[in-house]
Amino acid sequence: MLPRKNRIVKKAEFEKIKKVGRRIPSASFSAVFLKGEGKDPKFGFVVSGKVAKKAVDRNRTKRVFSQSVRDLMGNFPEGVEVVFLLNKKALLLREPEVKKEIERFSKKI
Repeated sequence: MLPRKNRIVKKAEFEKIKKVGRRIPSASFSAVFLKGEGKDPKFGFVVSGKVAKKAVDRNRTKRVFSQSVRDLMGNFPEGVEVVFLLNKKALLLREPEVKKEIERFSKKI
């Protein structure tokens, strides 16, 4: 799990980033990011009920992405706020594949 200082937790924060941020699509997710004022990068993950009906599947997918981001946190610039909007393909990915996609994304920021 990501440390609290690196998580986006408030709904207002999610909405602001999704509304104002820049979107970069990928095969298994769309990432919306915004250059924040803080020092630490912050991340949030969204898996809708349309993508996975079972909460177990949604939570597992978020855990895999969260762990991958935690391992690659050094690749992200300071103060960036990122919301990952995960799609159905993300449910099938394992950690090594997720890390590759996130690494590709981090280079585009």
